[in-house]
Amino acid sequence: MKVTLSSAFAQNAVCLPGKRRTDYWSNQIPGFILSVRESGQATWSLRYVQNGRQRDHKIGRYGDITFDHPPLCPRVQRAAALAPVEAGASKLSAQWG
Repeated sequence: MKVTLSSAFAQNAVCLPGKRRTDYWSNQIPGFILSVRESGQATWSLRYVQNGRQRDHKIGRYGDITFDHPPLCPRVQRAAALAPVEAGASKLSAQWG
């Protein structure tokens, strides 16, 4: 589901009942995701397509890295730069231009 990701949202995010993992997609940064497992563990990642296959680049766990933590934005930028993106590459590069 697409949401505005923030530290407050991540702190309160839960896995939906009956699911093993719930992915919350950023409505501002293409491919940026907060995945929450049924155990309550949350992980930041960047999802992209390489050679027709979907890939996840894990950035770090929520708690170790919060949304407001200064390294998060550079880590997302670096992951986006390293991730070969077939669809939406111009959107990603324009986002961090």
